[in-house]
Amino acid sequence: MKPVLIVVASALLLSGCSSAPAPIDVTGSLTLTSAAALKFDGSQECTASSGYDDIATGGQVVVSDDAGKTIGLGTLTAGTLTPIDDLNWSCVFSFSVPKIPAGGSFYKVAIGHRDGVQFKESNLRDGVALTLG
Repeated sequence: MKPVLIVVASALLLSGCSSAPAPIDVTGSLTLTSAAALKFDGSQECTASSGYDDIATGGQVVVSDDAGKTIGLGTLTAGTLTPIDDLNWSCVFSFSVPKIPAGGSFYKVAIGHRDGVQFKESNLRDGVALTLG
């Protein structure tokens, strides 16, 4: 009778073990605020210029771990012209990088040839908002 209890107890212990944390689906935006860097054609779509040529539709978004290893890639969507106030505009590019492994000390998000910005895991889960310009 005792061997059966040991097997049952072992099964209960194993079923109570937690699995790996769910991966992170990183979503975010990059807001380009420099008026000199904005180009638009009268529609709501905008693009970057004047030294911001790496910020464009399809531009690369890289997420790396605390060791600097690339753990996810994404791309920028088309920029959307967004008012800051009555006289100033910005260009907002969105991105997503799915299935980033959870459990890291920190993560770095880099866009184009720019240096990355570090985030804690909780910040990645809440969404990333970057500003340039």
